[in-house]
Amino acid sequence: MPVAHSQIIRTVKRGDPAKDFCVNNVYHTIAAGGFNPATDWQNHANEIRDLFAGLASPAGASFQLYSNSDLLVKVYDNDEVPPRLPKAQSTFVTSLPLSYQLGPRDVQCCLSFYHANPSVKTERGRIYIGPWPSGRLGEHVGSSDLNMLLDLGHGLFDIGGENVAHVVWSPTRRTTSVVQHYWVNDQWDTTRSRDVKETNRITLAP
Repeated sequence: MPVAHSQIIRTVKRGDPAKDFCVNNVYHTIAAGGFNPATDWQNHANEIRDLFAGLASPAGASFQLYSNSDLLVKVYDNDEVPPRLPKAQSTFVTSLPLSYQLGPRDVQCCLSFYHANPSVKTERGRIYIGPWPSGRLGEHVGSSDLNMLLDLGHGLFDIGGENVAHVVWSPTRRTTSVVQHYWVNDQWDTTRSRDVKETNRITLAP
């Protein structure tokens, strides 16, 4: 069955093009069958877009962090030989201004997931969600935001019909493991690749 690799690109529009893009990658298997055995790549791209844009219902409906950012979703057939071209693309252009002060872009909250045993490296995965409004960056992640990210996991689990499954892709083993558990904790993570360039530097040479 095809392995759909979805790349979700968020644009936060803060005037630093090299760092205005935040990328998440998720994987689903899509089993063909029924009256239409062909894989509907475009429908899959649209469902991923709606989930991250805050338009999904009911699972994932509370995830609204990206609803005031532009989104581009590219879906690839992971079984194709590189270089791969997208099988489908879907865009979301927000009408909402980014009215809040953005916190440090390298500060993220991690949604983790695994198949059966979190100790098995090839059967676990994660995505880093951010950046966040500065007003929500307390010492720990707030409980409402923890629940929001778990709901995002629920949305990933519910993408598509019974023939679609959220999976962990292992590039070393080239295998998939169906996700059975999601978790998030209240500790902030950092992703240095999403940091911004310095804008000021002061020195001292006594």
